[in-house]
Amino acid sequence: MAYHYGGRALSSEQRRALEHIEDFKRLRRRIGPPFVDEVLDTLFRLSEEQLDALFDNYRRAFGSSAHDYAIETLPRWRSGRVKMSGKTATRFLNLVPRQLPEVDQLELLLELCEYHTGKRRESVEIDRDNPEAARRPMHAAIVRIANASAVQNLPEHVTHTVNWLKSREGRVLRAMLADIERQDHQTEQERVEERWAAIAAYIQERTARGSSDTFSFPSGSLRVFTRRMPAFLVFSTAVYQTLNHSDVMALRAWRDGPLRAQWYGAPLVGLYRLLSPLGAALVHVTPFLRPLVRRILGGMARKAKRACG
Repeated sequence: MAYHYGGRALSSEQRRALEHIEDFKRLRRRIGPPFVDEVLDTLFRLSEEQLDALFDNYRRAFGSSAHDYAIETLPRWRSGRVKMSGKTATRFLNLVPRQLPEVDQLELLLELCEYHTGKRRESVEIDRDNPEAARRPMHAAIVRIANASAVQNLPEHVTHTVNWLKSREGRVLRAMLADIERQDHQTEQERVEERWAAIAAYIQERTARGSSDTFSFPSGSLRVFTRRMPAFLVFSTAVYQTLNHSDVMALRAWRDGPLRAQWYGAPLVGLYRLLSPLGAALVHVTPFLRPLVRRILGGMARKAKRACG
């Protein structure tokens, strides 16, 4: 790649510096900025004793020349006067975590996994007439959320670059984090089960309002919801106590067809939407009126069926 600045070709040293910067940017994007930044920040905060141990390992792994350069350049990396290359940063990604206590290693691993876990967002709509039918898709959604975890399934390019994760120490930490995640997932799943009775009871009250509950898992979230009941269904449900009665279906078809075709259709439907919740409330508090209203609506439904052909 040819580099130019102000129309002039750069020197070989300047080109190498720019290539190092680009290598580091690629590494950061590939592995994840949170993890890379935290590892390097940790490097710059290590004590003298920890640095001595780290650079001993650095010399054994990469030779005396690389070791001497790293020690000499560390203050300038820390100050930002010199940018670290992707190659050097990769070395520190594998060496720095080994100098840390287990709790800090887990924090670093969590940073990495959270970046590579595509937080899965699942939604399950609950049928007002059959709330229990939502339980199977709800459980399937919870399984999909669990499978989205990156703790045990980090991308191959990550474990290939940060090969510390493949060491015995790294495998133990990943197993520990996976166990913590499973426990958190199980706790939230139990909360879903505990909350389910209240959700179903609310729906069975036939309230016009919709409902929405969101449950947060380590690798995603689950939203279970019901839609706000349309005004037409508010009153008819209060009367018939179901959304799918044949009279309700006939009146709905008449409203959406022949009635809307008339010049007065839209204003009439608008007025009905306004008054429907009041009518539903009246039927709810005076249930003895329900049979009378059903007879009236039944007669209207028969006419609606004829009008709709």
